[in-house]
Amino acid sequence: FPLCGKQNMLSANVAPTTVTHQSTGEQSNNLPCSLFVCKDIFPQNSHTIGIMKKSNESFIKGALVLSIGGLFAKILGALYRIPLTNIVGSYGMGLYQLVFPPYILFLTVAQCGVPVALSKLIAEKNQLGKQSEGKKIFHLALLILGLLGFACAGLMATLSQVIARLQGNADTALAFVIVAPALVFVPITNVLKAYFQGNMNMAPSGVT
Repeated sequence: FPLCGKQNMLSANVAPTTVTHQSTGEQSNNLPCSLFVCKDIFPQNSHTIGIMKKSNESFIKGALVLSIGGLFAKILGALYRIPLTNIVGSYGMGLYQLVFPPYILFLTVAQCGVPVALSKLIAEKNQLGKQSEGKKIFHLALLILGLLGFACAGLMATLSQVIARLQGNADTALAFVIVAPALVFVPITNVLKAYFQGNMNMAPSGVT
């Protein structure tokens, strides 16, 4: 590379090396050439800087939207229990506590961690300029979780009597049947949210 002036060099925060000349005995400081890049040879790309700036702004905006949405959801989650307890009573809340853990178990199986992986893959494909491949992955994930949701919902409804007997309360059987359709819609909703997250759009996740 041609020599660059000190003002045109990108510093790598490396201390200069001291070299002693055998003939004269004088010492001089030399900068390691391999650790510096001349700005004139590799000028900064304004387009790349603009993309990075836009990406940082999208990240901050998305984090803010998710934080506000999460806080609002926590507040609603704490408030809805008060009228729910007054409506269904202590016995109804007991049934709710019996139904909720098995429902979460079936929901975990129905999703299999696909939404998290999907958002990561969509983001990677977008960064590589392969948006069409990202859409194919999205459609495949939507199909897989749709089928898994139907299977888990049918299994939960079928095993409702068995689970109720194991819990020692036959009244929970009907509650399992009523809750089962949610196993179809919740995974599909999470796939849609993961697709938007992969596209750096956090608003749907924050709103829902």
